[in-house]
Amino acid sequence: MKNRLYVTISNESKRLIIFLLLLYSPMIGAQGLDGVEQLVHRCFPALSSHIVFEQIPKADSIADAFSLQTRNGTLYIGATSPSAAASGVYHYLREYCRTSISHNGDNLNLPEKWVEIPQRVTVSSPFEYRYALNYCTYSYSYPFYQWKDWERELDWM
Repeated sequence: MKNRLYVTISNESKRLIIFLLLLYSPMIGAQGLDGVEQLVHRCFPALSSHIVFEQIPKADSIADAFSLQTRNGTLYIGATSPSAAASGVYHYLREYCRTSISHNGDNLNLPEKWVEIPQRVTVSSPFEYRYALNYCTYSYSYPFYQWKDWERELDWM
């Protein structure tokens, strides 16, 4: 029989924990877009000084969403999650700047002047879950990856 340790938490402690979670949860969500800012700085340095990310609340009826709009030469991307923010960057580059990024190669002829989006454009995902890779990737590709390949793969995901 295994020895088990049980910890009893008082009601006051439970209230304090809930209070702290509620107090810091907006900060945790806002910090979640820092990784996407780093991604843009690493992969598209010319764009990084012209982009601002904003956390937006998630509506119950959608799985994930982002919005795009430019104001005074700055691209504002509102997003419900880091994944949605990265999708917003990709959407802007693909649909407005006519560039492409893929596993097979990139066409990153970025424009000298960033394309303006005067009216807010909102795109919501119809999917609740997203995934990457398939079962073959682990044995066909990954054994031969170097750090450069892993970094690109992680940025792509």
